[in-house]
Amino acid sequence: MLGFAERPNGSLLYETSYQLLSDLIPNVRTAICNSVRTEDGRLELSFVVVERAKYTSTLIISVVAWPYKNFVEPVVMKVRMYHDADVAEVTEFQGKGKFRSSYDYPNVNMFLPNEKRQVNLFLFDVLIVCGRCELNFSSENLSSS
Repeated sequence: MLGFAERPNGSLLYETSYQLLSDLIPNVRTAICNSVRTEDGRLELSFVVVERAKYTSTLIISVVAWPYKNFVEPVVMKVRMYHDADVAEVTEFQGKGKFRSSYDYPNVNMFLPNEKRQVNLFLFDVLIVCGRCELNFSSENLSSS
């Protein structure tokens, strides 16, 4: 399993995120929604499939750190999975979306110059943490269409 120090570059980031998401949600093409917590109940991961097409699935993924939920809002990402290309990318993060590949800095929204890469690295990190916590949506626990 990759660690934080071995973060992939370029398109490998999107390909690795796709593979990690596919491992986490085995039947993502037919699943509707689910939620899972770590054994100690401190971390919860949820997803809802909001759009499905022949070659893509769009999910809303949320992460809640229960001990800190009164202080830290849940992390919410909209992720599009491209099944024909085996890549996944964040299309919205905390309600902000349509990220450009680069921004001048400073800018009105105070996005980092590489904001798109940063939110996709965050997805990658969340998926790595889920793997380390042994979170997964086993196929028998998934709501399917």
